[in-house]
Amino acid sequence: MSDSQLRKALVGKTWTNDCLESTAYDSRDNPFWPQPGGRRSTGKHGQGGSVSGNREVLIRYHTAKSTRAAFIQPSQSEAVLAVGTHHKITGVRSTRTGPSHTLGSGKRVIELEIEVW
Repeated sequence: MSDSQLRKALVGKTWTNDCLESTAYDSRDNPFWPQPGGRRSTGKHGQGGSVSGNREVLIRYHTAKSTRAAFIQPSQSEAVLAVGTHHKITGVRSTRTGPSHTLGSGKRVIELEIEVW
């Protein structure tokens, strides 16, 4: 899908999660996000690399002050959003700044901007 098709299909969509939602707030510590050069163990705490996930979607959360979250795994920059967190997609684009670019595959990475409260 093109960027405009993705925006048309996704922007404005809302939902409320019915379970805990785990995410990482610093890509250098995210075990699923490859590090520069695609090398394993080059993250701040030895995480990352091509064998740790090679995800093609990057989600950028924008949180309200009222968002309930817990920071439970500092070595992986893990943040967990509470059950009942509301989400709204506010932006969609494709870039070459994520794992595919880092690994040299040339594939695009879809970036979602999501407001949570």
